[in-house]
Amino acid sequence: MEDHLKYTVEVTRRVQMVLNHHLAGMYLYGSLAFDDFSKDQSDLDLLAVTKNELPIQVLQQVQGIISARKLPCLGKALEFSVVTEDAVQQLSPRPAFEMDLMTGNETGDEVQFKATHSDFVLHFEVTRQAGRRLYGPYPNEYFIPQEKEMILKALLAEMEWGKEHLFHSLHDPFGANAVLNGCRCLMFLYHGAMVSKRAGGEWYLLQDRFYFRNLVESALAVRYTDQPRAVDRRSSLDFLSTITAQLHNEMPEKTINH
Repeated sequence: MEDHLKYTVEVTRRVQMVLNHHLAGMYLYGSLAFDDFSKDQSDLDLLAVTKNELPIQVLQQVQGIISARKLPCLGKALEFSVVTEDAVQQLSPRPAFEMDLMTGNETGDEVQFKATHSDFVLHFEVTRQAGRRLYGPYPNEYFIPQEKEMILKALLAEMEWGKEHLFHSLHDPFGANAVLNGCRCLMFLYHGAMVSKRAGGEWYLLQDRFYFRNLVESALAVRYTDQPRAVDRRSSLDFLSTITAQLHNEMPEKTINH
């Protein structure tokens, strides 16, 4: 774990070197911030906040010095995003981002500039609740709370993506990620908390009213032991469909109809 934290410090140093006074904050979020990091299964998630929009040429400079080609990643991949202060301090169902980079030692770079995506609603809320400050203001004082309706809508999109990529050779080869992300969705529905995959799964098993206990036990074993066996496909799809229905039930009628 210490090596991974050193890696985040080095990424921060390189970003500061390029952005200088334009950089307002750097934050670690996701599995490493939750102390739930797996070198072979987890992405390392970093979010940079800038004081203003930046030229694409500057963003490309940042990409160039933190790409796995120049700085080998210590996890499955580095997901590095750049957003502005306006983006983290204003509510939007599809927040704008300056850059979204996924870079891995084996996968190379996938990057997008100057766009919007609902995933950032979740990124911002996870960072606010559980992110670690690497530079700048503390996240719980800097990121505004996301509206529940927008979080639910983003979680719905995440569940649909999870179903589409269930047993995908790169994203979820054994099906455990989608199942445990479903547990995280339920944790948010019941408690408003953004938690790790492990915490979501373990919380689910403590609830007597839930039905898919064997599936969740299997998903936890896949992710946190050496068990190579995949979770059951039919049970996984039924579980994810059940959670999708619960998320829909929590949405205001006007949002669903829209």
